Amino acid sequence: MISSSATPVRGAPPFGILKMLCEKVKGLPKLVPTAKKTSPLAGFCCNSMELMKDITADVDVWETWDQRLNVLILHNISDIYPLITQGKFGLIRLVQLLEHLVRDRKVDKGLLDGKLRHIIDSIDRYTTFSGPFLY
Repeated sequence: MISSSATPVRGAPPFGILKMLCEKVKGLPKLVPTAKKTSPLAGFCCNSMELMKDITADVDVWETWDQRLNVLILHNISDIYPLITQGKFGLIRLVQLLEHLVRDRKVDKGLLDGKLRHIIDSIDRYTTFSGPFLY
C-alpha cells in the first residue's frame, strides 16, 4: 500500500490504462522498497503543474515530456525495476504526472499507451518474480 506520506491521486484517472497503472501502484506489496530522496522519481515530487509551469502551450508539453519519459522508462523491463517503489518519492508521483499530462495539459492519451503498458508489465514481472523475496 502507498505510504500515507504520498499525496493521493486526485479524482478518477482519465482513462482505463492509467487507472490500471494507478491501481497497480496503490496495490504494491508492502515490502516493495520505499523510494529515497535520491530516487529517479524524486524530481516529480512537487506539484505536476509546477513541473510544467514554463511550458505555456499544451501542444508543446508532449514534445518536452516525451523525451524525459523515454529516458526514464527504458526498453528493458528489468531496467524499470528501480522505479517500482512506494512512498513520497515513489511511482505514485509518475502516475500523478501522467494523469496531469492527459487531464490538464490535453496530451493525447494514446501517446502514453505504450509507456503505460511497459510500466505495468514491469510491475507485474517485478512482483511475480520478486514475490518470494518481498514477503
